[in-house]
Amino acid sequence: MIAFRADANEYIATGHLFRCISIAKCCAAAGEECIFLLAEDAYTDKLKQENIPYHILNVRWDDWDSGISKVRQSIKKYGIDCLVVDSYQATGYFFEQLSSEVPVFYLDDLCKERYHLCGVLHYSEWENEHTIEKLYRGSGVNIYAGMKYVPLREGFVSEHNEYHKIKKIYDLLITTGGSDTYHMTWRLLQKILERPWFERKSCCIVMGTMNRDDKKIKELCRNYSNITVMQNINNMNEVMRQSRCAVTAGGTTVYELMASGVPFVCFGFSDDQVYFGRRLEEHENGLWAGDAREDAQAVAEQIMLLLEKMHRQPVAEKEKLIRRNKKLVDGKGAERIADIIKELIKNKNC
Repeated sequence: MIAFRADANEYIATGHLFRCISIAKCCAAAGEECIFLLAEDAYTDKLKQENIPYHILNVRWDDWDSGISKVRQSIKKYGIDCLVVDSYQATGYFFEQLSSEVPVFYLDDLCKERYHLCGVLHYSEWENEHTIEKLYRGSGVNIYAGMKYVPLREGFVSEHNEYHKIKKIYDLLITTGGSDTYHMTWRLLQKILERPWFERKSCCIVMGTMNRDDKKIKELCRNYSNITVMQNINNMNEVMRQSRCAVTAGGTTVYELMASGVPFVCFGFSDDQVYFGRRLEEHENGLWAGDAREDAQAVAEQIMLLLEKMHRQPVAEKEKLIRRNKKLVDGKGAERIADIIKELIKNKNC
């Protein structure tokens, strides 16, 4: 049995939970049983929809150390063979305590501290960066790195995404995260409606279930036939491939757009998103608009300027970008991670 310790709520981006679901589905396809350990009964609809078992720990989502005993109890109750952790709330003490119980595998986005683990993965790096390798060198921890491990949802395998063969319905896709803490969709909607050029463009807005602006966005968009609003959809891969370009928060959606061959402008609202977004621009994989925590309105305006810049790019440049991105992210990362977890279970004496 494989346990996934992750959370999602109005304060935590849903990407952590979604990528664990992708990995769990690949583990299940390989014959492994899976269960999710959640701090609270929040955002469980997706787990129910995928028929994935879960257990509510009834602990604080922002104090993982206080919930160690509950996790330990679950390990014994369900016969857990490996604990997969995906959260910024996990601490060194949490890992130290539970690594003595079961092999622990950590999806580490930040790479700020070395932990007591069986295996660690950092997929947000390019070749020759060796970020996670430098951190764990000499530790004996199994290290995995590179974008080939990006755990995307089903339907994002690059070989299935023939960009030029897909009919484009939307000139612009806007998707800003499950809760959209900084109201970026609403800000962008107001700005694109101010632009005369937008009258000739079609736009698709995809919102998460926890978007607090959803009612007023839907109400406003009823007056515009060129704007389509979607919420809590299951065919994001299709919507992406039907879009010419996109605006997104700098989380998992960035990788989905890369695998789908869609040029994008991204912004961030967490340290890892800001760090990664800047590197995306440095490596010429996407356009970076800034940190929404500093000035969300200014970031929204910068996004509009970058969209206009993207619109003026020659077709040859866009096609070069698409090929570069699809080469980095092929959509098979979840399968590779499932293989890693199976190997860690096989070699329990990590």
